[in-house]
Amino acid sequence: MTGKLGNALYGAENRAFVPLTHKPEQFEAERELLRETIRDVLTSWTRFAATLGARLTVVMQPSPELQPRRWSPEETELLQNYDSVSGLRETFDRCKRDYLEWHGADMQALADELGFVWIDINAKLDARRDGEWLHIDHIHMTDQGNQRAAEEIVPVLA
Repeated sequence: MTGKLGNALYGAENRAFVPLTHKPEQFEAERELLRETIRDVLTSWTRFAATLGARLTVVMQPSPELQPRRWSPEETELLQNYDSVSGLRETFDRCKRDYLEWHGADMQALADELGFVWIDINAKLDARRDGEWLHIDHIHMTDQGNQRAAEEIVPVLA
């Protein structure tokens, strides 16, 4: 989007998305690039929400690796089987490392800076949910998982 509205919402500089390599020598540069990209997107969304009289709420994608709880036997079996055929275990491990080392803190800092609500749903799906079957894979939740997430999100929105 160009012009006055486009610049107000998205900034004057259009940048293409750049995939992360996760190479150690690129770590800091890629972190900053990702942070700038997220800041640009969330700045525009926060501004757009404000024009509607609303406040932006961002919820972290639920992922069993990021939740401080014990998985159910069903989750354990499904995730182990998925990992054995998908070849994505290393990717999930990198995402977990990045999240724990900096991404969660960066998102909270951006929420404070830009004025949106940040909900780290993974931190809220904690030991109170030990043994509950919340996920069918690393991304998708069961009906019970969605219910538990909603129970944590709705009070924040109310």
